[in-house]
Amino acid sequence: MLVEDNLFNQQVAKELLEEIGVVVVIANNGKEALDLLAKEHFDCVLMDMQMPVMDGLEATRQIRANPELMATRIIAMTANAGRENWTRCFDAGMDDFITKPIEFQLLITTLAKWLLPRSDPVVPVFAATSLQPAVVEETRVASTSEPSIIDLSILAQILGNHPEKIRKYVMMFLDLTQKAIVEIETALAHGDMATLSALGHRTKASARTVGAMGFGELCQALEQLQEMEILSARDIVMQMRTLLAQISMNINKDFLK
Repeated sequence: MLVEDNLFNQQVAKELLEEIGVVVVIANNGKEALDLLAKEHFDCVLMDMQMPVMDGLEATRQIRANPELMATRIIAMTANAGRENWTRCFDAGMDDFITKPIEFQLLITTLAKWLLPRSDPVVPVFAATSLQPAVVEETRVASTSEPSIIDLSILAQILGNHPEKIRKYVMMFLDLTQKAIVEIETALAHGDMATLSALGHRTKASARTVGAMGFGELCQALEQLQEMEILSARDIVMQMRTLLAQISMNINKDFLK
């Protein structure tokens, strides 16, 4: 099960997992994950930490409190690397920790570490041999983009040497982020700092996945603002709008020739 609220990251992770033979079921938050676990067996749960409705930490604590689910493998996925988050994940009862953007080789290796040794009577949803770590071909992206604006080699390392996939997800990122900016500007107009923070967090993850690191930093700055910092929020959102226009120009230059 993939527990993730970011649509972009859902699709990227789902495609990567399906390529190695994994059957993927998506939950958009911890509450949905608990509901699914009550109905069917899953070999592993890939759990985002920060989500609406119920976050990954609370969902994990509730899973561990259920005797029927205590043995469920739970692997954290988070854009917030660092010892503090690592500790919070393990204190909640998670088995392992993967940082975003997800590295394909690390994802395979981590799944193999936790799932291959098992000998459960339940038939797994994928063949163990499909999880054997593979050599990932080095990818070179023919791009004229400015790396300081968007570095497509980061997404290429995740997806492998598949130009059409890279194009598909770059265009998806652009579409979703343009919609997110509208949501962000609406929240800003209403002075809704809580929504601004949530939108900053959500958009940060997909920005980092495609290599728009500068945009991701602005998203993180928006996420971390305090309640009364509305003027700072306006400045950050203005920078985000400008940088997104530059990202759009770079993407269109590469993919809409």
